[in-house]
Amino acid sequence: MAASGSGLDIEGLPTATKILLGAAVLLLIDSLALPWQSPRNSMWGGSASWAGILTGALAIALVAWEGVRLTGSHPRPAQAARVGVALGLGIMAVGALKFLLVLIDGPALGAYVGIVLILAIGYGAWMRAQEPAPPSSGVR
Repeated sequence: MAASGSGLDIEGLPTATKILLGAAVLLLIDSLALPWQSPRNSMWGGSASWAGILTGALAIALVAWEGVRLTGSHPRPAQAARVGVALGLGIMAVGALKFLLVLIDGPALGAYVGIVLILAIGYGAWMRAQEPAPPSSGVR
């Protein structure tokens, strides 16, 4: 049965958007469901919990920001794309620091899954930075 209505066309999205959204959502799931450090500390706790909290907050902001971009309601699409790049690179920087600090105190499975997702977000941000700038709508 074919889908009807005005649903979101996933296949029409740029690859960078798919990577950023998918990896950020999976990182949030990983941060809550899998332990990053023994004994059973999530990304939000344990060693350098400040870095885990900041990484999680940036991931939430990235998901929300990309959701706003998907609606097409941002008056300056070129600036909106740059914000997504900045959030992605912030996640990569702070998340990698969190991973390195967790390595010192006994990492668990979630940390290894998390670093892969963090690197995927960094790759998505790099891809977004390589995209041609969307045309401006003329609103200032």
